[in-house]
Amino acid sequence: HGDAVPGEKPRDQGRAHDPGEAVGPDPTVPRCRDAPSAGAAGGAAMATKWAGLTAFVTAIVLGFLWEVMRRKRFGVRSPVTTAITTEGFGFVLALLVTPAVVYFATYIPWFLHFGWDLQRWAEMQGKAARFHADLKPLNEQGQPWHAYFSPAWKWIFLGRPIYYYGAFSSDGVRQVIYAQGNPAIFWGSLVAIPYVAYAWWRKHDWRAGFVIVTIVVLCLPWFLVSRPQFLFYATPITPFFVLACVYALRDLSEMHVAGSRSRPYLPLVVGFVAASVILFIWFWPILTDAPLTEAEFQLRIWFTSWA
Repeated sequence: HGDAVPGEKPRDQGRAHDPGEAVGPDPTVPRCRDAPSAGAAGGAAMATKWAGLTAFVTAIVLGFLWEVMRRKRFGVRSPVTTAITTEGFGFVLALLVTPAVVYFATYIPWFLHFGWDLQRWAEMQGKAARFHADLKPLNEQGQPWHAYFSPAWKWIFLGRPIYYYGAFSSDGVRQVIYAQGNPAIFWGSLVAIPYVAYAWWRKHDWRAGFVIVTIVVLCLPWFLVSRPQFLFYATPITPFFVLACVYALRDLSEMHVAGSRSRPYLPLVVGFVAASVILFIWFWPILTDAPLTEAEFQLRIWFTSWA
């Protein structure tokens, strides 16, 4: 792994140079130079949809944990305190000030139209917050006011996709747009996520921890709110479902039979990847408004809850 870093303990030699480890060469040097871009992205995400706050909090939590662990691996005393004192100013500037500036900047067209009235702008933010807080899933008759509600616990099961658009011609051809996940990825995640969590605990692999922490922080808030929910709220979580599956598949593909070079799980890995691609192609017509006959449409609606 190259020469040892001055001041590095022998047990840590090499680990700091492993590209798979979130460890830098000098724990006394701040490493938040990439944080401003994360802060800008977080501000843009929250300006687009307030749910982006969960992803932004995830970035802050992971960034701080990585800095603490980096110092811990180098044997730094009081790694939490050292991380705060070393990285604190940069984190505040990059991950609090920068996103606030970006969020505010997205309202410049609003200010140009309505005037630079900060009080009116703040009142608008409050009204938006109250709207979301008071939004109820049931109408006055006690019935769901939208047919495609989907609570958070149903997302990974693909219990209820979103029907965005439908057009029907006189000759029986329909064109629809559904927000639907790939069954291989979502259902495969039911196995992959526990496996990655176990790998994090067993191997202390920061990559596994990154996937698990992100999924938990992005998912958990939706279990704690009562407002109406839809499957499309899982869109930011889906890439991490993919990463969980990839992590598990990579480990399976590298497993060998004791005393041989045989890799017994490799066909399973190849089959899963092939199934993911095939299912993406199979559902493509209902994702993109492609014309389908009634029979072709029904072949893609596997459960009554899907339509």
